[in-house]
Amino acid sequence: MPKHATADDHAMIVTSAKVLSPSGFVLVDKPVDSVDKLMKVLEWRQRQRPLAPAGLPAQVWVLDAACVALGWGPDDVDPGDESDYSTEELRQGRMRTDLIARLDGATRSLLGPYLAPDKEDGWHLYQPGPEIGHRLHLSYVTGRRKFMVDVILEPWAMETRRSGHDRLGILGSEKAGTLIEFDDEMDTARELARRLSWHVEHIGVLPGITSARTGAVVLDQIFRDRRKTGKGIVVEAPVAVPALDGADHEDLEPFLVWARQWIETDEIEHADALVTIDQRASYLASAGMIDLGYGEVVHHASDAEELAHASDKLPFGVWQVTLPAADTLALPERLPLPHPHMRPDRPVTLWVTTETVKSLCAPITDGGAGLDLADLAIAEAWTTTQQGVVLKRWKEILAAARKTAVEADDPILKSLVSDIYKGYLGRIAGDQNWDSNLRHHYQPIWAAAIKAHARHRSRVKAMKIATEHDLWPIKGLTDAWTYLVPNGVALADGLPYLGKFVVEKQRALDDDQVLLELLSAATPGEVRRAVNNAYTTAGLTPDNDDDADPKDAASETPEGVAG
Repeated sequence: MPKHATADDHAMIVTSAKVLSPSGFVLVDKPVDSVDKLMKVLEWRQRQRPLAPAGLPAQVWVLDAACVALGWGPDDVDPGDESDYSTEELRQGRMRTDLIARLDGATRSLLGPYLAPDKEDGWHLYQPGPEIGHRLHLSYVTGRRKFMVDVILEPWAMETRRSGHDRLGILGSEKAGTLIEFDDEMDTARELARRLSWHVEHIGVLPGITSARTGAVVLDQIFRDRRKTGKGIVVEAPVAVPALDGADHEDLEPFLVWARQWIETDEIEHADALVTIDQRASYLASAGMIDLGYGEVVHHASDAEELAHASDKLPFGVWQVTLPAADTLALPERLPLPHPHMRPDRPVTLWVTTETVKSLCAPITDGGAGLDLADLAIAEAWTTTQQGVVLKRWKEILAAARKTAVEADDPILKSLVSDIYKGYLGRIAGDQNWDSNLRHHYQPIWAAAIKAHARHRSRVKAMKIATEHDLWPIKGLTDAWTYLVPNGVALADGLPYLGKFVVEKQRALDDDQVLLELLSAATPGEVRRAVNNAYTTAGLTPDNDDDADPKDAASETPEGVAG
């Protein structure tokens, strides 16, 4: 259970008229309309009841009109205009870089008179990189005591986001409809306060600058607690990614993007609805279920197959295997092949994670390929010296927060939790640019193993439905299956646990044009289009088949800053 009961101990909100605690208590009942007053408020708070860190330094949120009064408004810092930049410059983030440079200059000018010389008592502005942006790391040193606070210039968060980066941590997401954007300043303050209070109470940490950073903070808090007690797994370094004969580490375990070659006429004749089922928080579920590796990485150049056969518990790592030609196996015709890189007519040699090895060796009726280890012709491996359920407690904290949001019927808070685990698992997969004290979060093999585990559980579900109802999917995307379903057949699991299947969307097959398009589909592309068009005509959002995984947050770009 998160340690911190109230955000009042960790954060303040500065409006143009007053300073508030997240619970709504008025701390200062008059405008803070100069930097001098802001610094005095921070010092006063430190003397009265110091703001404490909660995974991250304490936070002071400065809202739009307050920024204007303090000298950080658009009249003081030119936000720039897209028309002044070429398409290529915009793509490269030149407009953002220029804005941050202007914010940097304004901040140093405004705070300069209040900053003490290096190593002397007083205020210090600390930035781990060259950019200040919309978050200012301040510290106040007096003797041996040090008070740290992040001053966050809320209106500049959207302007300084990286190109293509929509998620703004606790401020929400434009695409998801969770962005805080009220005309009234007090409405903004109330919603921000609500989110801060909920975040600290249910997740136990202050929000990071992005959702991915928050996920890292939650895990680091767990590691800190384990260091104190001396119990539990603590990961101190990334698992070194070996050279895998040119293999793309980010595509070590590819996503499922699949559709049938054809649809049988009787499948459509007996169906009453098009139904898509999806795993509930699939990656979060898998993250807390499987062993992940840490410690040293050992190369097995000649004894890899012997190691696999001799192990009671297959070591965590990556294995070079050869997948047999699918046509030589008795695999179901109306399911995708057990691995996205498997081919029907020829063997394929590739690197896979331990989770895929286990999946391939599972019985066909349980979603596997029914292979023995010997069938995989294991040639080489890299394995870790230690392994365990590293993310189990991390998953439990986020799952409990998600459950609370669901039970409260609060889609905004549910979305914020989803962004945390998706953002974190996306970033550990492909971003090597963590700050030096955060390098242990670069874990691409963890991310690949989680992806493989979730993919296998989807196949387990598909085989169960085939066994119980003689129904087969016509389309698969990541961890979702789309079916043609007769009345009276329930595909969802009906259980509240993560990883179980729920109905994501459905539509009645009561449109002749939809039926004709499904019936005439003769290629996987036409099947995908028919399904997407069926949902579109019913006013439902179609799947984004052009994106390998529309739910994965690997696009979460590096923050490049600590804290």
